[in-house]
Amino acid sequence: MKQIKIFCYLTFLCFVSSGIVSGAEPRITSNRVEFKKFEEKVIFTGNVKMVFGNKILTADNAVKDDKLKIVDLSGNVQGYYVTDNTDTVKINTESGKLDINTNEMFFWGNAYTVYTSSSGKQINIKSSRVFLDDARKAIKFYENVTMSFEKSTAEAQQAEFLQNENKMYFFTVNGIRPVVNYANGYLGNFTADTITLFQDERKLIFENNVISKITKNTNREVK
Repeated sequence: MKQIKIFCYLTFLCFVSSGIVSGAEPRITSNRVEFKKFEEKVIFTGNVKMVFGNKILTADNAVKDDKLKIVDLSGNVQGYYVTDNTDTVKINTESGKLDINTNEMFFWGNAYTVYTSSSGKQINIKSSRVFLDDARKAIKFYENVTMSFEKSTAEAQQAEFLQNENKMYFFTVNGIRPVVNYANGYLGNFTADTITLFQDERKLIFENNVISKITKNTNREVK
């Protein structure tokens, strides 16, 4: 009888309908579930799948802390969701965390993000950490950020993608300025305090203290 009661409680706890309002519970499934009553934690092991609003995440393991309202994910963490303007976001990383109170998500450990617009244009971003700011519809990237988009690559210590505008900003942090390299009919190297990439328009804007180095690319034809 005791085991049945625990199972029913877990089912209620883990499969409450999720939503986008703060405090809404995620739905979590896994191969194995362990309930630690006194610690107010639920441990999920093996083929973990979590659905929270429009976001789907998978991992090897997860720990849901009912006291702090936090879910920690570890091992082969993968996230996927579709934005309001039908763009798609995919994130692969080592670890992740969901703050149920604020709907915020954090990812860290060799994070790799692919942002594909509804028109099919794709941006690939590597970083040490990723923060999903649900309130601002923004994705923030921190530390050792590298980006590739068509014929452009970029490096920065901090960047931010605004989903509703399809713009990516690269910022100067602690004196380390962002750099963009472009290769087509010429080879361009650009440094500025702030660099903005317009995904749909396929253009870049460099602002404040811009330094550029442009050389002819004899290996490519101008398009």
